[in-house]
Formats: sequence, C-alpha cells, structure tokens
Amino acid sequence: MLNPMSQTPRDPHETDDDSLAFEVLKRALEAGKRTVRSNREKLEHIAQEILNNDKVEAVGGALNGLREDAARIFGRELARYFDRLDLTDALVKVLTSISLELKTEIRFIPNDKKLVKPDIKSSVSVKGADD
Repeated sequence: MLNPMSQTPRDPHETDDDSLAFEVLKRALEAGKRTVRSNREKLEHIAQEILNNDKVEAVGGALNGLREDAARIFGRELARYFDRLDLTDALVKVLTSISLELKTEIRFIPNDKKLVKPDIKSSVSVKGADD
C-alpha cells in the first residue's frame, strides 16, 4: 500500500495515527530547516554582535579586576594573621611543656673467646607537663 501523503510504501502494521504523526514531525523538521537556512545570516550577525560587544568586554574586565582584588585582600588578611601569630612563643610553650628523658647503659661483658661483647640497653620516655 502507498501512503497518500508521501507516496512511499506503507508498513502494513503502521496505523493511520502513526503515519500522521510521522508526517507532521517530518514537515515540522523541514520547516525548521528552511527557517534556519533563511535566517542563518541574521543569526550569525547577532552572534557576532554579542561576542564583539563592548559591554561583554567591560564585564570581562570587571570580573578580572574583581578576581585580582579578592586575591589581594585574601593575601593581606593572611599576612595579618601570620603577623599576629607568634610562632616563637608557641614553639617555646610546646617544648617546655614536655620532658624528654634518655637513659643509656653500656656494659662490656667478657665471653669464652676472650672477646669483649657490649651489652647495650636503652630506654626513652616522654612526659608531659601534667605527668
């Protein structure tokens, strides 16, 4: 059977609603393609205007300036924080709050072969100021 709208062979399982929907979709796509083709130059001109617009460049420049200002302010605040932070006093406080005790004992013990064999024992303990 031929489809009366497109003169193409019709699938026998295809209903009239399916062929009508297909034909409407096909015509809509063709109309869209014709519209795009006829308005292509207008669309290209509009795109060029958008991309070459001085306002876009001004916004880009403003955003770049904002980024630089934010980086400068952040750097200044970080420097102020480190100036207020006294690392020397903090390090002295930590080191004076712990006690490090090292004990070493070395003994020389003779053996059967008349050689001196060292026997070394060591221990390390760390105590905090509260211990």
